[in-house]
Amino acid sequence: MKFLSDIRRAVSALAHNQERLYILFCVVLMVTNCCLLITERMNIYARFAYLLIPLAAQMLLLAATKKPGIFFLILFPKIILDAFQLVLLKLYGNSVIAVDMFLNLVTTSATEAGELLGSIATVIIFMLIIYIPSICFAVVSVRNGMAIKKRFRKRALITGSALLSLGIAFLAAAKCHPDGFRVKYDLYPNNVIYNLDFAIKKWHRINDYAATSRDFTFEAARCDSLRGNGREIYVLAIGETARADNWGLYGYSRNTTPMLDTLPGLLKFEDALSQSNTTHKSVPMLLTPASAENYALTYRCKSLITLFKEAGFKTAYLTNHEYHHTFMAHYFKEADIAVSVKNPARNSHDIEMLEPLRKIVDTTSSNLFIIVHLYGSHFNYTQRYDSADAVYKPDVAENISKRYKKELVNAYDNSIISTDRILYRIIETIREQDCISLFLYTSDHGEDLFDDKRNRFLHASPVPTFYQIHVPFVAWSSGCYREHYGKKWQNMVANKALPLSTSSAVFHTLADLASIETKYLNSELSLCSENFRAVPRRYLTDHEESVRIDELPLTKYDYQQFEEKNIRLH
Repeated sequence: MKFLSDIRRAVSALAHNQERLYILFCVVLMVTNCCLLITERMNIYARFAYLLIPLAAQMLLLAATKKPGIFFLILFPKIILDAFQLVLLKLYGNSVIAVDMFLNLVTTSATEAGELLGSIATVIIFMLIIYIPSICFAVVSVRNGMAIKKRFRKRALITGSALLSLGIAFLAAAKCHPDGFRVKYDLYPNNVIYNLDFAIKKWHRINDYAATSRDFTFEAARCDSLRGNGREIYVLAIGETARADNWGLYGYSRNTTPMLDTLPGLLKFEDALSQSNTTHKSVPMLLTPASAENYALTYRCKSLITLFKEAGFKTAYLTNHEYHHTFMAHYFKEADIAVSVKNPARNSHDIEMLEPLRKIVDTTSSNLFIIVHLYGSHFNYTQRYDSADAVYKPDVAENISKRYKKELVNAYDNSIISTDRILYRIIETIREQDCISLFLYTSDHGEDLFDDKRNRFLHASPVPTFYQIHVPFVAWSSGCYREHYGKKWQNMVANKALPLSTSSAVFHTLADLASIETKYLNSELSLCSENFRAVPRRYLTDHEESVRIDELPLTKYDYQQFEEKNIRLH
């Protein structure tokens, strides 16, 4: 009891001392900056500027009134950003809150967010312990009848001004350094505020998509000579968070693709990279002629669904996703048949799309183009497969930490086994039609699984890793397809070892495979064309800038993997 009484007395003494509260508020507001000072790469001058400028600014603000709690409460929005930032540091180990992170807040379903937050309870509790008491102390500071001492306040203002001047001097030196330093992109919280503004503008552009794309047309057509070939079915399956390194097809030590391994005629592309590590950017690049080099096209361009419709195909879009303020929500509506098996009230498995797929294929006699958007291997992995695919045990992790790497990897591998089963059955469904048919699969991006000393987990970090962009890419065709379009398939086989970017290859390859003519088709990006050529790999950054992958601030661990897996960057 004496211990509790001592704590109460200490808390009371702190709460009613404005000078001590001033120091406490300064420390609390600098927690995130100090963490980022450790995790972010920057030159020595930038480090001093990174620390001194925010500290000085906050010291001056807190001393601007007689009660420091006033400005601490005014800075509440920064506290929210600080808390969000600490969560991301727990997940990724580095990097500030990116544009994509803000967009994920409005595009991610409540179920998906709950799965993630439930696994990082420790860091959330830590933040509550820091920020909730501080906010309570700020309220006490405001209501306290006593003001901060004049002498203390004067010293705080003088010290803050001196530190600000020193910080600005270091900032000037940092900008002149070869590594550079930009306030807009590099100084927290300025960079996060800029990213938030960028995200809001992008969100509005996506919401305006229906209007900006209303009059778009591919001016697509097919040659009349193809009409006598018989019925044709093309299926594009889009995976979620499937990295190539955990596929048995790609040399993984575990046989996670036992069914696809036995499928005759399956074509594996050995060197495929995604141009983004986020779904809301990678999928639009898969489904449109846009890529990292011309991403702005996504804001006015319709998808492969419309391309095939203009060419006379019946179209269908099957998904196990909830689409919130994304391009995919619009693409979904483009289809003649749109089916979502996602049920917010329960866990929906990808396998539930097989029955509507079979019904569509069996009851539609015309040419068909079908998109199947899997939920695949998205965290929480244990929710992505049923007991039949729970091959690797134990597969339940209590939380996200390297301590539970074994359980997390086991669950992830089980999700790949489930994907393998579903892809095999999709192919089986169209193969039974005994017609011209073709199947293409790739994933939107990959995933980190505590692979090295960085202890990175999940995806969508501002700077990607090798594991986040190295994805599987496979194709299958029926005998009838190879009989009628043998040259196209031969070109696919000839190009299977060449480096490719899935984001730019999928649209052009599918249009070419289906012999669809459009001014948007670039044969140099089509894998079934003799004109296909490998080009330097590019990546779409958080601010929608196209950069070469070898110019990204990747680490030695990433370059080691590129080299070991024979993945070419040029």
